[in-house]
Amino acid sequence: MRRSPILPAVPIRVGAASLCGLAVVMGAGPVRAQDGAGGKTLSFNLSQRFEATENYDFDTESEGTTYIASTGLSLDFRNVTRDQSLSLGLDGALRRIDAPDEADSESFGFQDPSYSIGYTRTGPGARFSADASLRTSEISTLRRLDSFFDDEGGLVIPEDVEDLDDLEGTGTREILRYGASLALRQDTPFAVTARAQVTDTTYEDTTSEGLFDEKRTVLGLGARMSLTEVHTLSTDLSYTRVEDEDPAEPELGTYLGFDTTLSAARPDGAFSATLGINETDDGTRLSASVGIDRERPLGGLGATIGVSRGSDGDLGLIGSVDYRRAFPQGVITLEGRRSFTDGGDDTGIAGGGNDGNETVTIVSATYARELTPLTSLSANASFASTTDTGSDDTASDLSLGLSLSRSLDPNWAVTGGVSATFFKDEGEDDWSQSESVYVTLGRSFDWRF
Repeated sequence: MRRSPILPAVPIRVGAASLCGLAVVMGAGPVRAQDGAGGKTLSFNLSQRFEATENYDFDTESEGTTYIASTGLSLDFRNVTRDQSLSLGLDGALRRIDAPDEADSESFGFQDPSYSIGYTRTGPGARFSADASLRTSEISTLRRLDSFFDDEGGLVIPEDVEDLDDLEGTGTREILRYGASLALRQDTPFAVTARAQVTDTTYEDTTSEGLFDEKRTVLGLGARMSLTEVHTLSTDLSYTRVEDEDPAEPELGTYLGFDTTLSAARPDGAFSATLGINETDDGTRLSASVGIDRERPLGGLGATIGVSRGSDGDLGLIGSVDYRRAFPQGVITLEGRRSFTDGGDDTGIAGGGNDGNETVTIVSATYARELTPLTSLSANASFASTTDTGSDDTASDLSLGLSLSRSLDPNWAVTGGVSATFFKDEGEDDWSQSESVYVTLGRSFDWRF
């Protein structure tokens, strides 16, 4: 079986986040309580998805069609007052997979449970927040999850991007995250923030030999100073410790990071310049970039461009772009990210699993249009590429999708779509291809008390 693509087109697991996205696109009723709404809210979200995928494993020659039935379940509780909020979440999926190869089939059962808790308290010029989450995933289905998008659909560079090459086969992955942050003097010219987060990733019963447990601890301290009415200086100091529990060669990496940004607010937008210094076990990494954030009648644009110097002296281009334009009956969004890191990761561990530095390029474009008050059409395209500069090995993915959604009533929504994903693995010249067709029916139940 070939390595699964790093940018799949359509996720199997449809939980609350996916239903919420449906509601936004189609104009249906809200699935979750809005952040600004006070009181206690309990939401139960239900979705049923049927999918047929040709060449599910991205083999050179397709073995046939894989059929997947997945029932997404989620339960969310929120208690919001004027100065504090508490949220609790639980979700998972009942899934059955019928594959051409009987060994890849899975009987109907509950998979991918996820638990979360969050607390926030605000006061005059101050804010404290703490959160924790635990998510378990079947590795055999992770090919369908988009590692380059966060829960809100925004682009993100994964911390463990080098592990995507080994994310195949069977087994389970468990990610435990917990952290807290404190912001003080936010209503004064001099503000400070402090944060701490721990991410503990463990693997069980895996068939891939390249997956190892890892614990990542990040501590940070930031400050913001208003120099003038339009000029602001921001600084951030961070400490990262990564423990890689490879049984053959356990590794420990640490690095110190310092970033400073000077920004200027102008009538036609905001401008910024950032300098970053990271002291790793392999040496010093430097980065410099400039940015712009402008709002125009044709749409909002935010962009950065810069250069990063690895600890080995190599230079790489870095940057980002975010563009959004709204029409009377539709919206266009365009996002892009490019990173350049040492040894295939940002941990400071020597080598990082690759021969040289790692560049990651991601581009995503979406067009959504309202056809009728109850029906909408959405088209999307995504591209991701990771390159090891030492060996020049590149893995690339191209995903194209088209979906039609309809609101049946304020609570029920149905969407159907097709997608095609093209994948080229490292060291290969030919692209593999997989096509999917799916339909999803979702319902939300909300109670306020």
